[in-house]
Amino acid sequence: MHHGAMDMAPAGIALAEGGDDRDGLEMDVLHLRLGPVLCYWPAGLVVRCSLQGDVLARAEAWVVDSNSGNGNSTPERQDHVAARHCDHVVDLLALAGWPRAAAIARTARDALLSEPNAGHGPSLLDTLHGKLRRSRVLRWSLRDITSLTVEDCDRLGLPSAFAGDCYDRLLARIDMAQRALSNSLEPSEFHVNFTTVVTALPELVGGLDLATTRLAIASLGIDTAPRHAGGRNG
Repeated sequence: MHHGAMDMAPAGIALAEGGDDRDGLEMDVLHLRLGPVLCYWPAGLVVRCSLQGDVLARAEAWVVDSNSGNGNSTPERQDHVAARHCDHVVDLLALAGWPRAAAIARTARDALLSEPNAGHGPSLLDTLHGKLRRSRVLRWSLRDITSLTVEDCDRLGLPSAFAGDCYDRLLARIDMAQRALSNSLEPSEFHVNFTTVVTALPELVGGLDLATTRLAIASLGIDTAPRHAGGRNG
């Protein structure tokens, strides 16, 4: 449809355009940008989405100032590694709608950073792990979201620990935090250069709705910031 001189982005908000959906029928296409600043979102990550209805038909992803600290991390203390895993657990649980469990993960993170030798942080992680395993609602909420096989991970350059769905990755991340504290975690098991994950994002989130996209991204635990002692605030 021809709109002549009509402003297609009144007040800076783009109007929907026409586009073919997967059935060959024309649907409105809305272009939306997520990031670079959102709550429970990787710092600096931008995902530009083309939405048909509430489904991501296409996506592009990049990180603002991606040259800053990328791949130049220094070795971290194991309690700081565990605290970073807790940060990502907080993000996913908050987005999944379980603030009490997110609060436990946040308290565990704070304890690991402020009292690494007190034993409070590991105890909270044990408690949290048990709660998550027993929650049928959480399992139902996160099951089958961005499911990856080991072969998928290998093809995308992701660690095999990413295999499974959002729920599997959530439990795996807590397990990684516990193993980091016991010095039995291989550094490469859940660590990947963030550019590798960001490159894979368009494929990983294609066909999802916005809410599910945020869960999928949170489950990947994308670290875009340089690694300094002390973790992040929040």
